[in-house]
Amino acid sequence: MRPQYRDVLEEVTAEDLPREHVVRRIDDWAERIGKLYDRISGWLPGDIKVDRSDTISMSSNIMTATGVTSRSLPVFRGRRGQAVALTIEPEGLWIVGANGRLKAYGAGGFAHIVDRAKNFQQPKWEIAFSPDRHTGHPLTKDTILRLI
Repeated sequence: MRPQYRDVLEEVTAEDLPREHVVRRIDDWAERIGKLYDRISGWLPGDIKVDRSDTISMSSNIMTATGVTSRSLPVFRGRRGQAVALTIEPEGLWIVGANGRLKAYGAGGFAHIVDRAKNFQQPKWEIAFSPDRHTGHPLTKDTILRLI
C-alpha cells in the first residue's frame, strides 16, 4: 500500500518519498494553476486581454532528490493594450502551511495567492496582500481586481 501524504510537512519529512507521488503532485499543481487562471480570466474587465504564453521553470530540492526534472508552468499576464495590468506567477508547490503559492502583482500592489487545501483536495484559494501577507482573504473577483 502506498503511503498517503496529506500535506507538505509529511512529504518533506518522509524518508522515501516516491518519485511517482512527486510527479502526481506536480501534475495536480499544474492543473490547479490552469483552473485558477481560467477563473481569474473570467473576472477581468473586457478591456484586459489574457496572455499565458510566458512560462517559469519549476524546480525544487524534492524534485531533484526524487529524480524529477524541472517543469515549465504558465505565467498569467493581463494586458490592457501594451501595458501589463496583472501578473501571476507560480512561486512554489512545497510551502509549509499551504498546497502551493503564487505571487500576484499589478498597479494596485503585491499579493500571495495560496491554496489552503490538503493534498489532492478541492482548492481553497486565499489571497494575502502586502505588507500584511500573513492575513489571508478569500480569493474573489473583488480581491483580484484590487491588484489592477
